[in-house]
Amino acid sequence: MYKLKVGKSITLDEKFTSNLNKAIELGFDSIDLDLNIYFGNSEVQFKHYLDHIFDAYELVKKSGLILNAIHLPYGYNMDFSEPNEENRTRNVLYCKKVMDLTKDFSNKYYVFHGSCEPISDEEREARKKSLHKSLKELLKFTDKTLCLENLPRTCLANVSTEILDFVDNNPGLCICLDMNHSLKEKTEDVIMMLGSRIKTLHVSDYDLIDEKHWMPKKGKNDWNKIIGNLEKIGYSGVFNYEVKGEELADIRENFDVLFNEYNS
Repeated sequence: MYKLKVGKSITLDEKFTSNLNKAIELGFDSIDLDLNIYFGNSEVQFKHYLDHIFDAYELVKKSGLILNAIHLPYGYNMDFSEPNEENRTRNVLYCKKVMDLTKDFSNKYYVFHGSCEPISDEEREARKKSLHKSLKELLKFTDKTLCLENLPRTCLANVSTEILDFVDNNPGLCICLDMNHSLKEKTEDVIMMLGSRIKTLHVSDYDLIDEKHWMPKKGKNDWNKIIGNLEKIGYSGVFNYEVKGEELADIRENFDVLFNEYNS
């Protein structure tokens, strides 16, 4: 019998408290806290964190749920592969401020995007060098585990070999596997390639053409193979959902269906 803890990414927005309460009611084990509603690097945006994040964390502590990961800001003005050194440094410093703000939180992981897009073939190597530099700086800043998320299309970390280049050359760096971002490889194959470097998940489905963040079983992922390969690599972390527009009750039911089918 193979079973994991069930979690859900919850955005720190006006629905945070109601979503957290619903997760408690439905027997979720864990949440991920997504901070990206306040993405950016201005002092005004940073003030939003100060206004909301400590109250949110107090609610999480009282809930009894595990705080598995904090998803750091991302976007066009939060690109760690930025070739312009001034902009790259600014982005890293802002991210460090967010990690410093949350350093006493109980999350095991910080999840982050390595780049934005589009990235041309001509600039890819320069972007990779910039990201390697940012990774080394960020890894020195925190004792918590940084997890690079695999990304789709032309983003950096869009295939297993490139992900491994970043992880193997930056000791301590791990992976958040997003199950609807692999457009050039099958998700179950990516699991076997990346193995124990995978520490946390973003669970959703897609059409194998582009990211969709659908509920599992709506798209073309092979869920028995995915769960089977997670068991093969010894994954024992959270089965953390990141789906769009779905009710928490339906997510909880989907989790039970997936693992009941796998174990039957």
